[in-house]
Amino acid sequence: MKIGSKGTELVKSTLNQRWPGVFASEHLEQVCHENRIIKRRLRRYERATISNEMANACRVAAKALQLVYHQNIRCLIVYLYHRMKQIRQLHWQGLKSKNGESYYLSRLHSAEKTYLQEYHKTLQNHMKHIDIDLTTDREPPQTVHVEVKCNKDHERIVLESGREIEFHQGDTYYMKRSDAESFIQRGYLTDTTNQ
Repeated sequence: MKIGSKGTELVKSTLNQRWPGVFASEHLEQVCHENRIIKRRLRRYERATISNEMANACRVAAKALQLVYHQNIRCLIVYLYHRMKQIRQLHWQGLKSKNGESYYLSRLHSAEKTYLQEYHKTLQNHMKHIDIDLTTDREPPQTVHVEVKCNKDHERIVLESGREIEFHQGDTYYMKRSDAESFIQRGYLTDTTNQ
């Protein structure tokens, strides 16, 4: 067995794999097993009583094993972080696929499914707290200004641009998109630019 190859193989296979790949629990276990072997060898080097001639060789070997050990840990972190990023991306895509939601979920580890559920729950709580739906209108706007129609009366407010305005139900306004965006998301205004 070539020491240090398992972690690198894990990262290479992950980066070359088409998402969503099946969770590589067997490959992860091999990397962990390799690290346990390295730890045992390091302990053996620490306990060994050797002559001065062999001391330098053992120190070099121990240092090389420590480097491989830490490289394996970094590879595990890269693998798990890559999976975590992909899971968050799945959430923002809405798990949409020609194969359906269950296709994606079947390829996730149980801990990853829990992470996805908790991520979704946390995001929902945050959106409820700030009163803005972050999952809508994620495409960049084509125009800087929008024409909006007021759905509800709203008392005098100061917009982000510094302009003061009072909204009256049924009225139409032409304003900067950045000023109107939060009111559109809260339901006070309706974008009528493309209608």
